Amino acid sequence: MEGLKDKIKEFSTFVTLQKGLLKSTRENYARVMAKVLRDIGTLTPSHSDLNEFMMGLIDIGKASFSHITNNMRAIEAYSLFIQDPITFKRPRKPRPTVGETTQCCMFTLGRIGLRLSTNVSGRSTPNFRCK
Repeated sequence: MEGLKDKIKEFSTFVTLQKGLLKSTRENYARVMAKVLRDIGTLTPSHSDLNEFMMGLIDIGKASFSHITNNMRAIEAYSLFIQDPITFKRPRKPRPTVGETTQCCMFTLGRIGLRLSTNVSGRSTPNFRCK
């Protein structure tokens, strides 16, 4: 796409000066927006284009919570840059399922007995949390 590199460079300058973002965040925003703009096919996407892109990202089900929210932040910053602000409502952070939380906490009977007898934390009840 013609002019993409220059537009991304201007956007990077904008987020540095107007939002005070650090280099790593600025580079991530630039990378995200370069991909978004290439996928959409225009340097000035409409709100419906951006909504459609985000719905596609959410609907595939393979994007992590942080990936989705980071994309939302980058798109919101870019829309502010092109003076057509858009705001997304953030999705709720998924809670781990029982299987995910108990899987790391598998203790043998010996280990449980050791914890009960030594009471490492100094509290009245032993600490069985996973690290």
